[in-house]
Amino acid sequence: MKNQYTITFEKEKMSRAHGVFPCSTRQSMEIASNIRGKNLERAKTILKEAIEMKNPIKYTKMNAPHKPGIGPGKYPVKACKFFEKLLRNAEANAHFQGLNVDELIIKTIVCNRASAPSRYGRIPGRSSKRTSVWLVLSAKEKMDSKNDQKKQ
Repeated sequence: MKNQYTITFEKEKMSRAHGVFPCSTRQSMEIASNIRGKNLERAKTILKEAIEMKNPIKYTKMNAPHKPGIGPGKYPVKACKFFEKLLRNAEANAHFQGLNVDELIIKTIVCNRASAPSRYGRIPGRSSKRTSVWLVLSAKEKMDSKNDQKKQ
């Protein structure tokens, strides 16, 4: 009996980027939660507006002063510049892999505390802030099932 239905599944193509930045982990977590799930262009505009101090980054987990119209939020300019650099890196990786850059969304973004070497030589008690950020951009592409490929 011949199968009358065409079965399709979605194969994911993704691009990754990683960076260790000298910025606050808490600020990085808030930026990540604001741009997670957004497409690449929207995430870039969010970061650009925060750098130019037009729209603040909304803080949901950490305490922050309130901004009019948004509630708790801040302008983490230094951390946003690092995230913008990481997005450009991931976009270049996706372009190299042959992915359509217009369809990319931020699927996964994880911020973890990185190693904190001591500052000012061997003086104890002063360690630097460092954050490790993993970013995954994905674009979904529809593929036919194996049965349909064998028939052709």
